[in-house]
Amino acid sequence: MNSKVSINSALSGVESEEPDTAPISIFTAIHLMILRQFVGINAVLAYGGGIVKSAIPGLRAIAPIVLTFETLIGGILATYLLAKLGRRTILQAGTFILAVSTLLITIGFFIIDNAYNAGTALILTGLLIFMFTFGATLGSTIWSYAA
Repeated sequence: MNSKVSINSALSGVESEEPDTAPISIFTAIHLMILRQFVGINAVLAYGGGIVKSAIPGLRAIAPIVLTFETLIGGILATYLLAKLGRRTILQAGTFILAVSTLLITIGFFIIDNAYNAGTALILTGLLIFMFTFGATLGSTIWSYAA
């Protein structure tokens, strides 16, 4: 008789011959939550509204709303993409796009002193891509791993 009881069989009340994958799922979920913090979302959320306000003063009142709404649209799109592409593909592509958009923001900050319009355009493009991609990938998809 098997003396080990898996988490799944203990919760469901049904014994199973399948290996217990709960520790791997928990490990993956924890590491994805850590990755989520290190992609730069805190800096973008803290300074994104101010960057948009300084670049385009006319958007001063609605810049935070636009950035938040963009994340919402990305999250809604994620529900469709999860069914079509799967979590792994979304997370891999999303992390790559987040890295590229962060690179755009960085390049924009480096050239803003010499070429204000080009630097501002790169920063705004990077912010928009970042917020949309974060909403569609690491913002919402990682919660499906935790669930």
